[in-house]
Amino acid sequence: EGVVRHVMEADGGYIKHAGAQFTLKAGDDLHKQLVETRAAILDALARSAHGELPQYGPRGGLRWPARYFARRVAWHELDHAWEIEDRTE
Repeated sequence: EGVVRHVMEADGGYIKHAGAQFTLKAGDDLHKQLVETRAAILDALARSAHGELPQYGPRGGLRWPARYFARRVAWHELDHAWEIEDRTE
């Protein structure tokens, strides 16, 4: 459960790099939080792909393109899936 929560919190932080905002609500059911996080990611990707999110961050840095965002999230989740697999063997 701790690794899943960490991954969801990281995903929420990654969403900010795409130009969207998302914050996990403390105390909610883990499955409900997972559903909300995935919905926020899909929304951020769709909005980014359609040019609806700002291209530059508040300090002038470039936002993550949708492809990079998806690749970064996938890598992080896969890395932790391997970690969980290693612990169960």
